[in-house]
Amino acid sequence: MWYHRQTPTADELCEELRARYKVKAKSYKVTISTSREVNMPKASANYPIIISLILNNIQVDRTMDEVVKDLGGLDIMVISKSMGNGQLPTSSCVADVVDHDLDAGISQVAGVLDTTDTLWSDVLDTNLTGAMFCARAAGRIFREQLSGSLITTSSISAHIVNRPQIATAYNASKAALGHLTKSLAVEFAAFGARANSMSPSWLI
Repeated sequence: MWYHRQTPTADELCEELRARYKVKAKSYKVTISTSREVNMPKASANYPIIISLILNNIQVDRTMDEVVKDLGGLDIMVISKSMGNGQLPTSSCVADVVDHDLDAGISQVAGVLDTTDTLWSDVLDTNLTGAMFCARAAGRIFREQLSGSLITTSSISAHIVNRPQIATAYNASKAALGHLTKSLAVEFAAFGARANSMSPSWLI
């Protein structure tokens, strides 16, 4: 189980998985979203987003190597918000892409006219590029194994524009994630792996 923030703690969820399902479970801290808190050299001050994405990409790849070493392989990769209160995933690996909303990713309530370049980049880098890093790392393992299943969490906002809130960057990122998953399904089919996406709606 990968996590960005521990609420509840990933260690506790893994312990419950081990006790309830008698399976191997281990937590890994991974920062997938764009972060400007990374200490960067002054020469790179003008390019914080690019450098941060590179660092996060390396961290994703290294963590995937640890998962395969610890668990012996990868059956399922779920890119989603981790679940608690008894709703525990049974997959080999769950990537928690910044637990900010109901579904995976981050959202900002703003239309394009009121969106800053930084806000737009943060949402797209996390929800789309961060998910791509995880999917690519998993896909490389699937290709070696000739099997595997990728599940991404998109959103109903990928298909319709919810009102009254305006969240253009979020909507666009989730629509792109859905089509990325469709494209990965075609790509993965060549070596016997699958890719599917789900789109949660609002809870009333």
